[in-house]
Amino acid sequence: MKHFEYDCKIPVSFTASKKFVVLQEKKEGVVFILNNALQIMGNVIMVSCIGPSSKGGYFYELSANSKGNSLIFRSFTPCFRSRVDNPPSVRFLLVPGGFFGSGEKVTLDLCIWRKDAYSFHHPK
Repeated sequence: MKHFEYDCKIPVSFTASKKFVVLQEKKEGVVFILNNALQIMGNVIMVSCIGPSSKGGYFYELSANSKGNSLIFRSFTPCFRSRVDNPPSVRFLLVPGGFFGSGEKVTLDLCIWRKDAYSFHHPK
């Protein structure tokens, strides 16, 4: 389990074939799952929150950088009562195969915000 703080960008590394990474916010203890599905075109990556839907969800940003190229994805986490093996893939980042070179390791930067703090950091 990797620990993080809201509003702070953290690196998350995993092998391309790893299905998920568990993250826990340090102060509130909220658990998030970074889901990874290896597909023909690349890695399909999304973040979900484990907890009651009454929490309302969280905003997040994923960024991938390699050899001067960048992919940036911002979305909103769905909330599930428990870990879901195949979460609905409505909102996801597709990291094309070969983006990170020939290695199997994927490294992303992740930042998660509380729903009420998102407009402060990202005005409309």
